[in-house]
Amino acid sequence: MPIAETDTVSNLLIRARGGDQDALERLFEVCRNYVNLLAQAQAESWLQAKVDASDIAQQTMLEAYRDFIGFEGRTKAEWLAWLRRILARNVTDFIRQFRGAKRQINREVGLHKQLRSMITSGQRTGTAHCRRGCPSSARSSRSNHAAQSSAA
Repeated sequence: MPIAETDTVSNLLIRARGGDQDALERLFEVCRNYVNLLAQAQAESWLQAKVDASDIAQQTMLEAYRDFIGFEGRTKAEWLAWLRRILARNVTDFIRQFRGAKRQINREVGLHKQLRSMITSGQRTGTAHCRRGCPSSARSSRSNHAAQSSAA
């Protein structure tokens, strides 16, 4: 839809900040394609396989609409820069969400815990299990532990 003389971004900003709901909706309508294009340009190719750029753009527009009352800019440049910052944060959040899903630190188990578990299992099921599954240092530790236990 073409922008009328009264629908310049600067004019819409002034009217929307004054409480004109129609101007606010028109302001977002006018900027929607801009945000979509930016989202397509910023989303890395691997991310585009997981989430559509239009989803990132929609999230950006929703947050901008929700937080419009906090927008303090007065010019078109300030408005567009604000939208770009929201978009950049959303792209970063989506990247973290999908890259972070591969590795969950809180679920990782240290090697010493794995070895201790294997040794404990060997004690319950016999040393054959430990001999097959433990490195030589753990086997000698197990043997030393067994020798100390029998001496006591």
